[in-house]
Amino acid sequence: MKELSRTWTLAEALESMAQQLGLHGKIGEQMVVQQWRELVGEALANHAQVRSIRDGTMFITVEESSWRYEIHFNREALRRKINNKLGREIIKEIVVR
Repeated sequence: MKELSRTWTLAEALESMAQQLGLHGKIGEQMVVQQWRELVGEALANHAQVRSIRDGTMFITVEESSWRYEIHFNREALRRKINNKLGREIIKEIVVR
């Protein structure tokens, strides 16, 4: 912790520890996977699944070509939406397969 004279909330302390241990990005990536349905909505979540997130690149699997096409051309807007909802840039790129 940076300052001993300051009172920290548990959330602040955990956030600081995660950053110091290099886990901040991994925690954010897990949040995306766990909150996928809430982040993107029912319609998209029913047709697309997050397969993995590595170094800020999110890999999405889509079975139907129409959804694959839709996500591919709207991936930048989707990336911004996810990052905005989580309050920081976690996803840097989206790859649709």
